[in-house]
This record gives sequence, C-alpha cells and structure tokens, in this order.
Amino acid sequence: RGTLAEAAGRAAAVEPRGEWVLVVGGAPAEPAAGPAEADIAAALRARLEAGAGRREAVVAVAAELDVPKREVYRVSVGMDRAP
Repeated sequence: RGTLAEAAGRAAAVEPRGEWVLVVGGAPAEPAAGPAEADIAAALRARLEAGAGRREAVVAVAAELDVPKREVYRVSVGMDRAP
C-alpha cells in the first residue's frame, strides 16, 4: 500500500515479481453548492403569497430546490424576523 510515486520507486529499486495491482481512486466529491438563501426565500415567498401555509411551503420548496427541509425552515424563520 502506498502512493503511486512510492510504487514506482519500489519498482525501480527492486525488480518486481508477480503481478501488481494498482487501485486508483478519484478525488473526493465536492459537495454541490445549493441554491442561495435569497433563492430559497424567493421561492418560499412565492408559495406563501399563493396561499400555502408555512409547513406546506417549506416541504414544496425543499423538494423543488433539492434542499434539506431544515435549511428551508431556517430561511423561513429568518424571513419572519427580517424587517
């Protein structure tokens, strides 16, 4: 086990015997940037103005924007506190 550079160094220093298996993994996935808080608030505002209750709006916006419901709820609470 080791890095690719270590394996190349070992192969250069000692004649390899048998088979070598290289397992190469990709870079870890970067979490995708979700929608901005302003976009979540705008979607919530549109649902609320259309007559939806807070819970219904939160569930719909979370599904629509693929954002956790707790994040959408946090934004909705912040909207209540905004002047």
